[in-house]
Amino acid sequence: WRPLPRGARSFLVVAGVQKGGTTTLRLLVRRWADKLLPARPCASAIEEPHYWDRRGAFTEQPSAREVRRQYFQRNFAHCPAGSDWFEKSPAYYMFPHVPRHLCAALPRARVAVILREPSLRAFSSFHQTATHAAAMRGDVPGMDARDFHAYARLDVRIAEECGGIPGIPRPQGEGPFGECCRRVALALRPALGDHLPRLDRWPGCGCTEAQEGARQCTGVGHKRYMAVRMGAYAGYLKPWARRLPPGRLLVLTSTQLFADQGSTLRA
Repeated sequence: WRPLPRGARSFLVVAGVQKGGTTTLRLLVRRWADKLLPARPCASAIEEPHYWDRRGAFTEQPSAREVRRQYFQRNFAHCPAGSDWFEKSPAYYMFPHVPRHLCAALPRARVAVILREPSLRAFSSFHQTATHAAAMRGDVPGMDARDFHAYARLDVRIAEECGGIPGIPRPQGEGPFGECCRRVALALRPALGDHLPRLDRWPGCGCTEAQEGARQCTGVGHKRYMAVRMGAYAGYLKPWARRLPPGRLLVLTSTQLFADQGSTLRA
């Protein structure tokens, strides 16, 4: 397998985080790179390819032929030779198997992660979930401060008693994560039930088969229902740091991105 895709001078994957500023970064590159960089990078044809977190990636390393056809030809066939290629799929950050497969297939690629102040990022994620189609099914009844407080309280309790954060050891003696999580959710139903009506089957504890097929399941709950846990950045970054040398893992903050866009793009 080639260290970089044929025709690319460099290759960057923006792996996270959701609601951290990745869409803003892509827009900056597409609209302002000519003024801020020597040459315009070439973005993937699909805004978020989500190739590396697809179904089956938990156990199977994709072949070089598959990566070439399903990833590069679908997303970068339009990119000029000798240009800098990049894509952003912020869910990559959440899946520990992604750095293993991505780094094995592309050993010279660079990875960037944009972090945002955890509580602000969690509220933004909650707001997105509450306004998503999930809200129409009754998963989250509203989006005011009391609803978010209930949501955050539940996710913090799940993390404290059951774990559910990659790279961080689980508490001893609590049994499988799903069982522990459902027990915590049911225990909090009297206090939080007015704001979180599905605590008897809380999606943050596990996923249905259909959700797993749609890349919604992280192994420790549906990715839309663990917004507070997602902010435990150290645990999620450990698998990336183990496989990428410091020069190829770029960790930024949304504050840096918005305060100095030129320096962020040049980094």
